[in-house]
Amino acid sequence: MIIVSLARDPEAPDVRTAQMRSATDYAAVCEGSASSALQFSVEGGGGRGFWTISCPRRTDTGRGEVSFFLYLRGTAGSYLVQMSWETAPFAPGNPPLGEARMTKALAFLDTVRLEHGGTAR
Repeated sequence: MIIVSLARDPEAPDVRTAQMRSATDYAAVCEGSASSALQFSVEGGGGRGFWTISCPRRTDTGRGEVSFFLYLRGTAGSYLVQMSWETAPFAPGNPPLGEARMTKALAFLDTVRLEHGGTAR
């Protein structure tokens, strides 16, 4: 599943706030959720951030979940692209995505860019 969220200025969160909110949301419905370190860069006057969250078992569904997050900051606001996979429950630190699926997801997220004027494509 892919979800794209947009926040216009002045409501647009910075990248650290966006990461913290996603981690807090997962912690509320997951047993043993874990967030990766934030990777952030500035390019072309905007910001680009990436992190992952793994949820070994959701309390509402009993299933596992893994999400990759891409944050883009433009002149008009911020965009958050979330790629999520529902999985069987898994041991913490061992999400069952497989190398090929992760590589494909990262390659896709690497292609997401902001157009002039700060809109995502």
